[in-house]
Amino acid sequence: YVAYVAAAYRRHGVTELIFTSDGDGVKPFGSLLQTVNFQRNVSKNIGALRRVQPNRPLMVTEYWSGWFDHWTEHHHGLSIKNIIRTVTEILDEGSSINFYMFHGGTNFGFWNGANDGRKHERPYAPTITSYDYDAPISEAGDVTEKYRRLRELLRRYRDSSSPPLPPVPPATAKVAYASVELKSYAELVHLAQFSPVTVSQRPLPMEQLSVNDGAGQAFGFAFYTTRLSGPVGTVSVRGVRDRGIVLVDGRPLKTIELNEIAADVEVGLSEGKSEIQLAVLVENCGRVNFGQPPWFESKGITKSVSFDGVEKNAVWNTFPLDFSSEYVKTIVGKEQFWKATPVPAGLGPVVLKGELELAMKPLDTFVSMEVSQLGFVKGDFTLFFVSQ
Repeated sequence: YVAYVAAAYRRHGVTELIFTSDGDGVKPFGSLLQTVNFQRNVSKNIGALRRVQPNRPLMVTEYWSGWFDHWTEHHHGLSIKNIIRTVTEILDEGSSINFYMFHGGTNFGFWNGANDGRKHERPYAPTITSYDYDAPISEAGDVTEKYRRLRELLRRYRDSSSPPLPPVPPATAKVAYASVELKSYAELVHLAQFSPVTVSQRPLPMEQLSVNDGAGQAFGFAFYTTRLSGPVGTVSVRGVRDRGIVLVDGRPLKTIELNEIAADVEVGLSEGKSEIQLAVLVENCGRVNFGQPPWFESKGITKSVSFDGVEKNAVWNTFPLDFSSEYVKTIVGKEQFWKATPVPAGLGPVVLKGELELAMKPLDTFVSMEVSQLGFVKGDFTLFFVSQ
């Protein structure tokens, strides 16, 4: 595969240097310059590189200066002592080095990504919004003590012909704003209708929804609804990627957690009612950017919804909720659906609304997640998800 890609570049006129970036063993690839990725075991990794390409430049393309975090994990880090020791060893081997990451930053919106390790018996694991990585430059763009120590280390490897080091950049301007009171809420069952609907006989995955000029839905949530009449019994939802909430008449009955994928829910008609609304809200927790998922990575309901073990055709209305700026502006303006907080117990899911008025030019800030396990920042608004 690597040889094919390199040949394709050459056929199409790319004349620049092509090199590999090998993180799982080093194998010879003919004339391609090879580089390595690692965090420790310098002599082992550099030695392997020397053996496959003696008398060629040495390069560590990804020296991992920390690590990223999956949702629910503790924050990863790499001590200054370890990073200084390892970088010193790399430079003493005569190798060039590139830091991954030197600055990690933030995965805004739904672009957090995920890993899938099912090949290695590890579950699907979404990466969190923060990509701080414990890098030399913090998520906020500020220099850290790790940066200062690395700067002093690299200074020792300069010679008289090296240009002067640039000045240390100042910290970014930031401010702690006042708390925002969430004064109103609206039920998602009412707000979903303002997103374009796809009508089908069975639930469709996000990629098959009639949006984005036929390309389907890439990120966000999908809200599936149908109406059931007569005795219902057991509703079985299969193939939920990645988290889901099963609702009857707007009330949550079952949460399908990450990697559970399926659930059975007992559903019956309330006294005096001839039908119910069944809904399933499914969250796409992030597209796999590393790993080998065993399925074409569909999101939403990827298999079926059956009733007492039987799949039946029904009228399913599916609303893609990507929370674009246009969609948020639309639902905020639907005043008839907004009510004053607090939110009644057992109701949900809901969207809560609050406003922050600024008397000055906006500056960078962080949003406290103390009231929520999950949320994202997108454009000019922030969205939280709070479990009741």
